Amino acid sequence: MTPKMIFLIKSLTVIVLLLPFQLFAQTTMFSANPLRKKQVCTFVRYQHFEIKEKYDWSMNDWKDLTSDKEKVRNMYLPMLGYGINNKLSVFAQFPIYSQVQNHISNTYFNEILLMTRYALFPASGKKTGINLVGAFRFPTKSTINNPFADGSIDVLLGEIFSTKWYGKWRTHIKSEYAITTKNDANFNPGDEFKILLKQNYQLWHIQLYGITKYMHKFKSHDLNDHKVNESQSYKLVNSLGVDWKILKNFIFKSRIEIPIIAKGGSLYHQKFSCDLVYYI
Repeated sequence: MTPKMIFLIKSLTVIVLLLPFQLFAQTTMFSANPLRKKQVCTFVRYQHFEIKEKYDWSMNDWKDLTSDKEKVRNMYLPMLGYGINNKLSVFAQFPIYSQVQNHISNTYFNEILLMTRYALFPASGKKTGINLVGAFRFPTKSTINNPFADGSIDVLLGEIFSTKWYGKWRTHIKSEYAITTKNDANFNPGDEFKILLKQNYQLWHIQLYGITKYMHKFKSHDLNDHKVNESQSYKLVNSLGVDWKILKNFIFKSRIEIPIIAKGGSLYHQKFSCDLVYYI
C-alpha cells in the first residue's frame, strides 16, 4: 500500500476509536506552557456527566439520589487565547452550562472568565524542565443568576515538572493550589489543591495518555467567616485520553474520567470530554 493509503487507514482507525467519546467531556488546561509570542489559540470544550450520588456525612458513606434529584450536566466552553510574549499569555473563556433535573432543563451563560498564565522556566519536548504557572480568574456573573459561577476571584499557583521525550514516552507532574476569595454573597467556597501525574505515549499522529489526579477541597467559610463543617472533600480519579493532531495546528482531544476514591459533595460515575484546539 502507498503511504497515503496507510495514513488513511490509520486515521479511520483513530476515528472509530474516538467515536464513543466525541460527544462527551472533561479535561484540564490544554498545555503546560503559555502560547508563543503573538500566537492566537481558539479552543472549544464539551463536557458531560451525570450526578447520581451524594455523600451522607451522618453515615460517612455515599447515598444514591432519588430519580427526581439526579442531575445531567453539560458544559460548552469556547475560549480565546493570545501570547503577549513567550512566557505570558492571556485567555478569555465564555462558559455555557446546561442542567436537566426532574425532566426540567435550564441553561446558564453570560459569564466571562479572564485568565493569565506565566511560565518562569518553560519546559519543552527536548529537555527536562520546571514550568511555574500563575493564573487569575475574574468571573463577571453573579451566583444569584448562575449557580455554576461561584462569583469569586481565584488565584492559581501551579508548578509543572515535565520530562523530555524518552523514546515514545513522556511524563508530566503538575500541582496547583487555588486561593478562593469571598464571592458576591460574602461567602468563601474554599480553597482547592490538586496534584496530577500524566504519562504520554506517542503513536503515529496521536498521543495516548493516562492520568491519575488527586483533588482536595478545603472547608468553606460562612457569612461570619466561620469554617463550615462537612464541607471538606477529596477525590482521586483516573483518566484515559487521546490527543489526535489532525492538521499541523489543529488538535482533537478526548478523555474519560472515572472516580476511584471520593468523600464529600456529589459524585458522578464517569465524566466525558472532547476538545478542539486550533493555533494561529
